[in-house]
Amino acid sequence: MDHHEPQALRVLGNGDVALDWVDAPGIWVGSRQAVHATLAVAALPATPTAGTLARRLWAPLAHPLRLWAQPAQYAASEAVPEFPVGPLPAAYAGFDAAAERMLSGTRSRFDALGLRGLMTSGLWPSDWGTPNDGPPDCGANDPTPADDWDDSYWCASWTDYHNTGILPVLSALRAGDPAWFDALAVPAALRMLHTQIMQCAPADPWFYCGQAPAGGGGYRANFNSSHGYFDNLVLYHFLTGDPWVTETLARGAASMRAYLCTSRAGAPPGPMCAPTAPGADDYVQINDRSASQWYEVFRLLGQTVDASYLDDWRGNIARWLSLHWAQGTDAQGRRLGFIVQSGVGNGLSILAPGAYTTSQVWMASGYDFEQLARLRVATQDAPLGVPALAPSMVMADWGRTLARTATMAPGNGSAAGIWPNTLDFAWSGARIGGAISGLAPGWSPGPMPSPCFDACLYDTGKSFTAAALARASDLADEPTLRALADDFARHAISRVAAADPPLGKQGGLFMARLPSAVARLAHAAAPPALFADGFE
Repeated sequence: MDHHEPQALRVLGNGDVALDWVDAPGIWVGSRQAVHATLAVAALPATPTAGTLARRLWAPLAHPLRLWAQPAQYAASEAVPEFPVGPLPAAYAGFDAAAERMLSGTRSRFDALGLRGLMTSGLWPSDWGTPNDGPPDCGANDPTPADDWDDSYWCASWTDYHNTGILPVLSALRAGDPAWFDALAVPAALRMLHTQIMQCAPADPWFYCGQAPAGGGGYRANFNSSHGYFDNLVLYHFLTGDPWVTETLARGAASMRAYLCTSRAGAPPGPMCAPTAPGADDYVQINDRSASQWYEVFRLLGQTVDASYLDDWRGNIARWLSLHWAQGTDAQGRRLGFIVQSGVGNGLSILAPGAYTTSQVWMASGYDFEQLARLRVATQDAPLGVPALAPSMVMADWGRTLARTATMAPGNGSAAGIWPNTLDFAWSGARIGGAISGLAPGWSPGPMPSPCFDACLYDTGKSFTAAALARASDLADEPTLRALADDFARHAISRVAAADPPLGKQGGLFMARLPSAVARLAHAAAPPALFADGFE
């Protein structure tokens, strides 16, 4: 029951023991929402000491015995996101300190603000600022103005924003010690699984059952289908085998696979859509954040309970490569690649020559290209799409585009310079292999906005982009690209140290993808193989 108050233990007149779990002043349970707790019960001799209780009751609950492999084994398995193993070079020495401050600061701030409880403990507010900030306050928008005990529930946006919950997992894997996994990642996974994900009766036909489309106040506001941050939940399942994860997500995934490709509806599912098949309506997202979140679920389900979901994972990534990706050569002879957002209300694809605007640079790098990197590992870089493209080539070309973006005026070619968040471009000839022209910042033909705000990459977005850039530098084997990736990682480490955020929206953008970048840049030579063929 750690961090899950209010609670009370009473001995009744007849000798029975009563546990008041959901009790005064009360617990809000919203529509299609559940609470959860894991209880430990022990029968001990009379008047046990505090040490006995801690050893026999609390410790097995809060820090259970886990089968925990060595860091190098987890990293070599490629079953988890990349993270650095062993001592880091001086250039990246601040990474571990920044991660440790974020994790310890999250726990201390959470306790200081009194955010523990059955309604909220586990996840974190998306934005909760500095250590001097007070607890969430609804102000004039308080739905229960007579009470303030429930303000944290109603007045903060609760979600695992930008998969911030994977940092304690990767830190635990790096340390070879599950302490941060137990303290932060497990509660976050359980809160996502039992509270944020929509809970439904077996016969409830609602599309969003088993999905997490909202993360605002009371877990049900801000309903925009972008809050399904499942990376930590997937890692939790990988490390614990909790069957509720696949059981719950399979229900949402069945609806989502049919929405993305209507022929996949039903059981067993029908054939996968062709790579060039558009969505059934103009708002179907085949790439970008929401789609990539579900591709991670398809990957999990396909590798655990239903192999047919691997077709959805591969097939839908093939569709965005076929409908929303262009690559070609610019006037200087550089081969570049561009991804365009889908599902924006007008059925946009880029099958016809013309002028387009890319997806947001940080969003595509941290979501679309993260999934493409995982697919590349799983399929050994098998080409896909029409025409068939090797993921490694696509990732390298995106990296070259990022490098070209760094030098666009008023940028100075460095990570600290000004970066546009979208790019304008045109292609002619063939979509794959044709000519690229008209490359310009997304604010063109006008001047850069001042202040730039979302038209430019924030430091958080640059950090979120670092892994895609580091992978591209390896695949392209170009020294200038690797130098830029190194600059990105070092810049990100310095900026997260200066911001000192807790886990949350800012923390997720800074640190969810940075471990992968540091892993690649800190260990330029490939580590020795730990698993021989046939190891499984």
